[in-house]
Amino acid sequence: FFFQAEDGIRDTSVTGVQTCALPISGTPTFNFDFDTLNEGLHDVGVRFTDSVGTTGISKTSVYVDKTAPVITWNTPASGALSNTDVTLSATAQDNASGVKGSVTYTESGQPITSPVTSEGLHTVTATATDNVDNVATRTVSFTIDKTAPVVVPGLPATTQEFNTAPVTLTATATDNLSGVASMELLVRSEEHTSELQSPMYLVCRLLLEKK
Repeated sequence: FFFQAEDGIRDTSVTGVQTCALPISGTPTFNFDFDTLNEGLHDVGVRFTDSVGTTGISKTSVYVDKTAPVITWNTPASGALSNTDVTLSATAQDNASGVKGSVTYTESGQPITSPVTSEGLHTVTATATDNVDNVATRTVSFTIDKTAPVVVPGLPATTQEFNTAPVTLTATATDNLSGVASMELLVRSEEHTSELQSPMYLVCRLLLEKK
């Protein structure tokens, strides 16, 4: 792409792109919108010719980058459940102008730092900017649950002795964060007299499918 300007000519054409008007005297100036170019490397030249035919040419290379960086979340995975603090790790790549600075993290519009320590559902957005200010964002959601389920015994309500079978045992469990994954029924062996030393035997285990 060449811009051609000649002394003493009122209108000067810009080859194949646009037309600009330059002053008859003084220093000619013009503007060019590089958004009209496709992405990639372009050679741009400016050629000036005066009234006696003397020509001057100046060339440069311009890389047009209209694409934001690509962000990849390393940790955590989307929908992850954790019983410990969660480390935030995301990387950004931009093959054109390159990434400016580091990836930053926000939650509900507020900046946060790694690791995330508070319990509950979190939705974190990673943001990256390239060197021509194209901005990319990518969001991940995860849950931190450090609290055990709450178990409420049902039947029998108190310590009882039974001389008939079967004996019905009931209990309920709730977990407001990650949910209850399984329930186990343990029975203590009567062969041990010391309650502190008595082992617990697994009678049954109920796995709950989370929908």
